[in-house]
Amino acid sequence: MMGVGLVGLGFGASAHLPAWRAERRARVLGLCGGDPERSRVRAAELGYPHLSFQEMLNRSDIKALSLCVPPSLQSEMIRAGAAAGKHIFCEKPVGSNVAQAKAALLAAESAKIVHGVDLFFPKIPAWAQARRTLEELGTPRHAHLSWLLQTRAFREGGSDWKTRPDLGGGTLANFASHSFHYLEWLFGPIASLIGRQSGGHGPDVQGGAHLLLVFRSGMTASFDVAADAYPGSGHRLEFYGSQGGLTLSNNSGDFARGFQLHVSKNGEPATCLVGPTSGQGDGRCPMVAKMVTDFVDCVVEGKPMNPGLNEGLRVQELIEAAARSIAEGTEVKVA
Repeated sequence: MMGVGLVGLGFGASAHLPAWRAERRARVLGLCGGDPERSRVRAAELGYPHLSFQEMLNRSDIKALSLCVPPSLQSEMIRAGAAAGKHIFCEKPVGSNVAQAKAALLAAESAKIVHGVDLFFPKIPAWAQARRTLEELGTPRHAHLSWLLQTRAFREGGSDWKTRPDLGGGTLANFASHSFHYLEWLFGPIASLIGRQSGGHGPDVQGGAHLLLVFRSGMTASFDVAADAYPGSGHRLEFYGSQGGLTLSNNSGDFARGFQLHVSKNGEPATCLVGPTSGQGDGRCPMVAKMVTDFVDCVVEGKPMNPGLNEGLRVQELIEAAARSIAEGTEVKVA
């Protein structure tokens, strides 16, 4: 039974905590949040002891930390956890910049701990089937990705990391982080990109972006992302190869449920290979639970997890390259 300390009582309480509750080989031993007084009340409501972060580091029965905190805090917490010998399961983005992501990875590697990052899209059945189908569609030619929605942060006019690049966030960090990961998972390394900011906000707020990506294979992809687009058309990926194409689409309003996969090969009409899934609550929760199960498997078996902080660093490099391209108005090559 692996003892876990959970840090962050927003998405941490709504998604991480149910995932850990469902994992029979682990037990949450304490909760921690940003505001100590409110965290004590929330922990009591959820039926768990409240612990400070330092108490979690000091407890020998806590073997792993589940971090769900803003990127500006996460890298330092990962490094502190690694120094205390705790395995780390965390959110994306790993930090506010490449330097922080790299420092987190180096600390984890030095401590020889297991580390995992909640980049869950490959766990969604429609996405997993899409990857298996790609080889049947011939030589890659084109792809187009659009992810257009309005988040609560923009709807309510909030000012936090989800809207502000200066806090390590903005729409590139909050949403494109997932997209950069799954695009390379599907199509291989991105070699260069060029971007422009959208949204019409001031310099301190990032509502969205238009990107052109060039993959090492030579395939190009256009990518439009916005978190301030009401009512939004949802999440849609189109791929076109020499022998056919596929479409992944979801306009359900749930980030993980609702995806449909349609495939057309050799001039035949499109067929639906995977239909939308249904269920109660936030569709991200079952995906986080799958990630937690993988994480515990890796701890038990003493093997690295993918995605881990290596992939988190790669995503951070792509976020930073896109931000640089937007700022400078130039194409940026990615190592």
